[in-house]
Amino acid sequence: MKKEVSHKLIELTRDGYNRSAKDWAGTRMNFWEELASFALPHLSGRLLDIGCGNARFFRVVEKKEDILYSGCDISEKLLEEAQKYHPEIPLTVSSATSLPYKDSSFDCAVSFAVLHHIPGNKEQKKFFEEAARVLVSGGIFIVSVWNIRKTRKELSRAGLTFEGENLGEGHTLMNFSQHKTARYVYGFTEEELKNLIKESPFTLEEFTTLERTSKKGEEENFVLVLKKK
Repeated sequence: MKKEVSHKLIELTRDGYNRSAKDWAGTRMNFWEELASFALPHLSGRLLDIGCGNARFFRVVEKKEDILYSGCDISEKLLEEAQKYHPEIPLTVSSATSLPYKDSSFDCAVSFAVLHHIPGNKEQKKFFEEAARVLVSGGIFIVSVWNIRKTRKELSRAGLTFEGENLGEGHTLMNFSQHKTARYVYGFTEEELKNLIKESPFTLEEFTTLERTSKKGEEENFVLVLKKK
């Protein structure tokens, strides 16, 4: 994927979340119970939530005395919504592929429903490289990704032509229901995710799938537990 196409898709997604931030945050106050239960046992120390949105995962960990939460997101409007409810937590406007933190700043990190918004193999590799950079050696990174190839087959098979480039199957634009805006989504396969990890600074500790029910029906998420080499 051309660099300029990749960056335009990221900006389109950022703009979509900014435009819908108030409504999006207002309907997503609670974190997914099944994912929270899976993630919590792996987390302790200084935690970075990459792509934190309205910081709803903070509600999961705020009473955990052994966890110190920080969050970042590319959407400044979503962070404004987060700060309305949690003015006390440190939140930073940042791309997931260029984190504004020093090396080894965190003991663990999470990134829920973010990676599939990052277009192109080059930027996806940066996502993992940046997460590894800000983690200590042996730090844990938990990543969730929508499995839209299973639950949104009509989207993942449609393919996408953007800025004159045919991106092909798996690439799609998903509309926000209440706004005339869209976000880019890529439908990863399990094999693609595992190959990305093989080329990253992480080892794959666990790979699982979790199901949840939404207004769209049954959805499935890939969940990875990674450890910095």
